[in-house]
Amino acid sequence: MKKNSNFIFLVHQKVREKRGLLHYKKHVENYMKKLFVVQKQCRQTILAYQILDDTVCLLIEGNEIDAVSKFLQHLHGVVAADYAKIKDREGP
Repeated sequence: MKKNSNFIFLVHQKVREKRGLLHYKKHVENYMKKLFVVQKQCRQTILAYQILDDTVCLLIEGNEIDAVSKFLQHLHGVVAADYAKIKDREGP
């Protein structure tokens, strides 16, 4: 495999069972804002995205699965911390 090969990763995530993260418009807008901030920090290319109230789908271009994985971990951590702050919760 060439070192400069690019791959496209489809990430499909179920986000919640009941009303919670991404159920309200303000949370969706916050998720999108955090998505693009983390995208710039991690230098990942997001080709397309779809955000529904219970599912997030991302189409990500990258050449290393580890880099995409770290990007997703960072995104989830930032969004979870922000949501916990909004809901006045402590802990992970």
